[in-house]
Amino acid sequence: MALTLIQSLRRLSQGSSGWRNTFVTQDSQVELLQKLYAANGLELKMTCPACPEQYDVFKDGQQVAYFRLRHGEFSVDYPSCNKETIYEAEPNGDGCFDSDERLVYLTRAMRVLLTKLAA
Repeated sequence: MALTLIQSLRRLSQGSSGWRNTFVTQDSQVELLQKLYAANGLELKMTCPACPEQYDVFKDGQQVAYFRLRHGEFSVDYPSCNKETIYEAEPNGDGCFDSDERLVYLTRAMRVLLTKLAA
């Protein structure tokens, strides 16, 4: 609880340029992941950039996963929100990933999803 409060206060104290840099980094990281997983036929779409940071993942036009980070809890639901949870983690980010976490956790989530889809 205390850690979540500290993270929230830290983010609130960032100036507008800090937030802008966060979203520029976020955009470039998401773009990289989109390119990497397009080769597997997956389409990653960010549906909300923060509070919660969330994504829908599609294969052949059908939703196959829902990724969400809220209150420091990251989950991957298959094939959509509130269905089977196939991955969970607790990154430092509260409502959005820290810039050094996004690639790590989204890559792990995509690998778990690819394994699920192959089963």
